[in-house]
Amino acid sequence: MGNKAAVRRGQKNRPAGKAQADSAREAQTGQRQQETDAERRAREVAEARKRLMSEQQEADARKRREAEEEERLKRAEEEERRKRAEEEERIRLEEEEERRLQEEEEERLRLEEEEARLRAEEEEREYRRRQAEERRRKQEEERRRIEEEEERIEAEVERRLYRLREQEAAKVVVSPKAVRARRGTVLAAIAAVLLLGVLSVILGIRYDKVRKERDAAMEDLARYRSLVSSEVQEEENPEAGTAPSPEQETARVVPKDGIRRVYLTFDDGPTAVTGEVLDILKTYDVKATFFVLGREDEASKALYNRIVDEGHTLAMHSFDHDFTRLYASLDSFSADTLRLRNFLYEVTDGRVWAKIYRFPGGSSTTTARAEIPELIDWLGRENITYFDWNVYGGDDIAPEVIVSNVKANVEKYENAVILMHDGADKDETVEALPEIIEYLQGLEGTKLLPITEETAPVQHGNM
Repeated sequence: MGNKAAVRRGQKNRPAGKAQADSAREAQTGQRQQETDAERRAREVAEARKRLMSEQQEADARKRREAEEEERLKRAEEEERRKRAEEEERIRLEEEEERRLQEEEEERLRLEEEEARLRAEEEEREYRRRQAEERRRKQEEERRRIEEEEERIEAEVERRLYRLREQEAAKVVVSPKAVRARRGTVLAAIAAVLLLGVLSVILGIRYDKVRKERDAAMEDLARYRSLVSSEVQEEENPEAGTAPSPEQETARVVPKDGIRRVYLTFDDGPTAVTGEVLDILKTYDVKATFFVLGREDEASKALYNRIVDEGHTLAMHSFDHDFTRLYASLDSFSADTLRLRNFLYEVTDGRVWAKIYRFPGGSSTTTARAEIPELIDWLGRENITYFDWNVYGGDDIAPEVIVSNVKANVEKYENAVILMHDGADKDETVEALPEIIEYLQGLEGTKLLPITEETAPVQHGNM
């Protein structure tokens, strides 16, 4: 019984051992499989790690390349910027150099033009001076020749008349032949007297013409001397190290009320030029002062009235500008002035009783035989104020020189009286006047006014 049980237990145990062996084999197989899977996973991990490292290395290499490329581009951009900055600096320096050279060239040209203008002005003044002196010399020679001829003729007539008076006083008896000879002598003397009369008339006309030319030349010379005198004073009083001249002191005077008063004055009209001057003044709405002569033609009378109608000042400048007759004495001067004053009163229908006067040649003229202070005292007694000038545009010179003279001197004075001329041959005044007015109207604080009784006198004796 016991064996059977054991056999049954052995039979029962055999399958269990097989199962255990199978389980063991399966466990080994599973273990090997696990080991194989682990190895595979390890390999895969190693490969993955290698791939990652490779990818990381590639990424690092790519980053390095990108950084290097970026650095290269940055250096290239910096180099490009540096080159561009250098090029811009080079261009700027070249432009500055070109501009500097251009400015130097312009300054050189300006200085050359200024030197040329000054030389031209000096040559013009010298030419005018020589011309005036030559005219005066020729007129003086002509005057002496005429006087000598008159003296010679008078002496010849006196000699013949003296011989006739001697023969008449002797009362000697003469033959018919002698009577005829004496009659011939008397007729010759009468003919000589008549010839003397004709020659006197001819020489008188010629002398009057020469005298007028001489007076004009003396006036030109006086104006020239006045202009040159002011220039010489400026040259003799340079700013550095010496006391300034009166003109330089005046140049520094600022008008007390901030207004510079400028008076345009025109001498020697009325003529056709006066009409053109009035047209220009009307265009620019400017009032001026006309120092006129006495002209009795209808055209001149119309111009006197136009001057008054358009708001300008009508002033006196002698009746006919004859220096010799005007300045011969106080009587001749007063008669001439009163004649012109009454003439202007009549021609303007009583609207103008002139109280402003300008001496021909100025109050500083050296051509007068009469004493100028005596003439000035007489004007004062007649309630007449005389005006000279302190800015001289010039006479018988180029228009641009007139403009330049005015520009160079007008700002030196608080009250500037500008002398110009509107005589029949003064076309240069018409050409220069518009630019002068435009310049003066462009000066800050400047007023263009006509001279009136309230105007402060500008007189050479007080300058």
